[in-house]
Amino acid sequence: MQLFQIFFLWKRGAYTNGELGDIFGITYTVVSHIVKQVKERLKTDQNFQAKCKTLNSQIKMMTPFPVRSGRSIMHFRAPEPESPPISPAGSPIE
Repeated sequence: MQLFQIFFLWKRGAYTNGELGDIFGITYTVVSHIVKQVKERLKTDQNFQAKCKTLNSQIKMMTPFPVRSGRSIMHFRAPEPESPPISPAGSPIE
């Protein structure tokens, strides 16, 4: 399953190999090898192709991935909960 996760995050361009390595606790070169393995396997293994297609469909229905805009990454985040108003004395107003 981790192969799929790394490959799809890589394919979407959401993260660099180094960032993916940090996320999954591997080096950027291992990420490169995983991507290469998945690409090769997709060419020859129909069962693997079907699993990837199913997973890709499921991923598309989930929350959007971070989107790379130029060199920065814009993350989709839930809004922060509002904090209660503070009185001039510094205590929360109920």
